[in-house]
Amino acid sequence: MKKTMIIAAVVLSMVLGIVAYAYAVDSNPVTVSATVNPRIQLSLTSTALDFGTVLPEDTATLSTTLNVRSNTDYTITRAATGDDLATLLGLSISGVPLSASQPKAPAAAGQDHTDDYSINVPWTTDPGSYTADYVYTVVQ
Repeated sequence: MKKTMIIAAVVLSMVLGIVAYAYAVDSNPVTVSATVNPRIQLSLTSTALDFGTVLPEDTATLSTTLNVRSNTDYTITRAATGDDLATLLGLSISGVPLSASQPKAPAAAGQDHTDDYSINVPWTTDPGSYTADYVYTVVQ
C-alpha cells in the first residue's frame, strides 16, 4: 500500500510538474508590420466630347467628370494639344481647380471633379473640323 501511495505521489508530482512547466514557458511577441505606399487612380466619365455641327453664335456645354482616388493630397493639371479651340470655337473650361492641392480621397468611391467645356462659336472661325486633346494628370 505504501508502495502504491509513493508511486501515486510520484506520478502526481510529475503531472503537476509538467503542468507547472507548461505555465512557465516563455512567450515571444509576433511583430506585424507593413509599409503603405502612395497610390493614386484617375478615371474619366467621358473621354470624347463632340459638339457636333455648329454655326457661328452657337453656344453649348458638355461635361466630363474626373474621379480621383488617392491616399495622400494631390494636384490636377490639364494640358491641351491640337487646335486652339479657345480662339476657334470660343472654348472655355471651368470646374476642376487646377494646380491647387486637393485633399486625399481614399474612399472607395473616390472624389469627383467636373469640368464643363463650353463653346461660343465666333463669326471669324473658318468652316472646318477642329480638334484638341486635353490631357489630365494627377500627381501626389
